[in-house]
Amino acid sequence: MNDPDNWSDNMDDYLTFAHNGTLVFAKGALDFSGVEAKNGNKILDVACGTGSMVQAIIEKFGPQCDAQVLATDFAKGMVDAVEKRAKADGWINVKGQVQNAMDMTLPDSSFDAVFCVFCVMLIPDPAKALSEMLRVAVPGGTVTCVTWNAQGLLPMMQKAASLTKNLPAPVPFAFKGWADLDFNKEQLQAAGFREVRGVHVPGLLPLARKDIPEFVDSLPRNPGMKAGMFSSFTEEEINTFKGHMRNVILESFGDKEHYGFEAVANVVCGTK
Repeated sequence: MNDPDNWSDNMDDYLTFAHNGTLVFAKGALDFSGVEAKNGNKILDVACGTGSMVQAIIEKFGPQCDAQVLATDFAKGMVDAVEKRAKADGWINVKGQVQNAMDMTLPDSSFDAVFCVFCVMLIPDPAKALSEMLRVAVPGGTVTCVTWNAQGLLPMMQKAASLTKNLPAPVPFAFKGWADLDFNKEQLQAAGFREVRGVHVPGLLPLARKDIPEFVDSLPRNPGMKAGMFSSFTEEEINTFKGHMRNVILESFGDKEHYGFEAVANVVCGTK
């Protein structure tokens, strides 16, 4: 899970199946933070993935907004995806850079706002990453983190896993309390942030019926899920799981062309 090459290799899957879903929550986090992209503000997106937060900023403030946005990720493939999109769509003030969230080579007190969407719970040392975000934020600047509170997809995966192995499956992303909003707030407070506040943001993770086979095939390739739910699965069990998962999705949603997995995100914001 902590190999950047694995995440780079997963970029196409993420862009196809996760980006539009995470975009909903990135927009909610941006609104909750109160951050505005103007007057030359500097905004940092930590663990940017395929750029859902960057897109949220651009859609809200415009592709030529007067702010400098730096999108960072430890996976070069993710950074390349954001830079490619920025060039193609004219996001003139968006730059990309490969950075490790736990050890960023960025100056102290250099960003007015910092965002980290659906990653802090995956980082080997979340406290170190939060410390780094605090370090690079300007005094009075904000840091906003987003984690999963609940995903409608997970019970379906657990059902398919139990049919495969006859055992309850672990939740892939609810690591060490991060599914709890108060826990998230406590982590920011422990890192030294003040005025910490949080909110639940609901949304839907979209999926078209025609994409079910490809979507299900992508699940065991996800580095986070590979290290969690699928860590004990054999290749044969993974193939069996895929068959059960396709059936579970179809049984759950019925005869529709477009589905939406209900989900809730924790959004927490703290001030330096």
